[in-house]
Amino acid sequence: MNKRIDMTSGPIFSRIVAFTVPLIFTGFLQIFFNMADQAVVGHFAGRDALSSVGATSSLIHLFVNSFIGLSAGAQVCISHSLGAGDYDRARRHAHNAIATSVIVGTLVAIAGIIFARHILTLMKTPAEGGVLDGAVLYMQIYLGGAPIYMLYNYGAAIIKTQGDTKSPFLYLLCGGVLNVILNLIFVIVFGMKAEGVAIATVAANAVSAFLVVRHLIFVDSPCRIEPKYIRPYRNEFSQIMKKGIPIGLQSATFSFSNLFIQSSINFLGSAAMAGNTAAVSISGFTDVFSDSIGQSTFAFVGQNVGARKYERVKRVILTATIAGIIVSAILGPLVYFFADPLLQLFIPGDYESIGYAKIRFFYQLLFMPLATLMQVLSGSMRAIGKTLPPMLICVFGVCAFRLLWISFVFPLYPSAACIYMSFPISWAFTDVGLLILLTVFMRSLKRNFFNKVIE
Repeated sequence: MNKRIDMTSGPIFSRIVAFTVPLIFTGFLQIFFNMADQAVVGHFAGRDALSSVGATSSLIHLFVNSFIGLSAGAQVCISHSLGAGDYDRARRHAHNAIATSVIVGTLVAIAGIIFARHILTLMKTPAEGGVLDGAVLYMQIYLGGAPIYMLYNYGAAIIKTQGDTKSPFLYLLCGGVLNVILNLIFVIVFGMKAEGVAIATVAANAVSAFLVVRHLIFVDSPCRIEPKYIRPYRNEFSQIMKKGIPIGLQSATFSFSNLFIQSSINFLGSAAMAGNTAAVSISGFTDVFSDSIGQSTFAFVGQNVGARKYERVKRVILTATIAGIIVSAILGPLVYFFADPLLQLFIPGDYESIGYAKIRFFYQLLFMPLATLMQVLSGSMRAIGKTLPPMLICVFGVCAFRLLWISFVFPLYPSAACIYMSFPISWAFTDVGLLILLTVFMRSLKRNFFNKVIE
């Protein structure tokens, strides 16, 4: 059965839903990797071990997500090529993307292992209770598997860009089951702490990466991979870097600003750290929806730009925006309503930590439509081929704003509420800038289509 979705013709809403739902479940499983780590550690190894895992999250995102962002450059190029029917060019981009994933994954692994302790110390990670030592070990093992994560994410991106989101979900499901089993074995049976769940995560992702690569090699598709052709191609590599570097830089600056957020939370103590860790795990499920609708918009807009269907591009953006805002306005408050029983799964009986977690929930979940709109608007512009302008808007509207907030406002009001209040304010500023920019780019896109020009 053909799992690929035709993005350039047919009904838009139903096909966006069919494309997005597997993305959401895939995101759930990715969150479940971290959630399983933290739940097992929190229940069987204690608060300090949980804090060790939580203290690394922003830093790991900085190292890993920044380079995964480069894969979006490949997605733009592949989408435009597929939409235009240029399958030879799409295949070259795909082979180049696989080679790039191995190269950048190796660089991330080396940097993470070398600099883990130094950076975690700069982030004020407390040494008491072995939190710092546990965080360093967890991070070094986790980032040692970076080539595996990159290979899975780049490979899955190639599959999804062709309209198949079900296969990456199934491959991640296999890894997710293994992750849970190994977490329990390493922590309960062998008495490991943070290092045990890190090893489990690397092993689980290795299985998922193997299945993705197997799919790319053996399944007949427009971007089928032949191992002998996996290498960097100068022209394709240049195009991917041109479009992908701004996206990677945006991910890096987001993660960098989160380091300052995490440092401020660390300043408030281990209860705030544990509460934030649990809140991030749970709210990650709602973030998955925002990210998924953004990815769907990116994929559909990209192929229709390649196919030169301007009116369909407009309808995709409008449909994704309306659907994203409505679902977010329901989903965020719903999760907030069930905050207490959900948090008890991670930090049972720790009411001080639960109190900190609920503060984050208030400012994040109740303003979720703002975050979803940001994903749709930025995804639309990236798919058009404009990756630098939305990066600059997001960097200044979100990252720079939060850094200034933490630097100047937080010292005056050193509380969790002050930290998390910066979230909805920064989203609102960014949405306004992105909306203005997208309006300008859509007019330019219409002129380019009329003149038969695509950047």
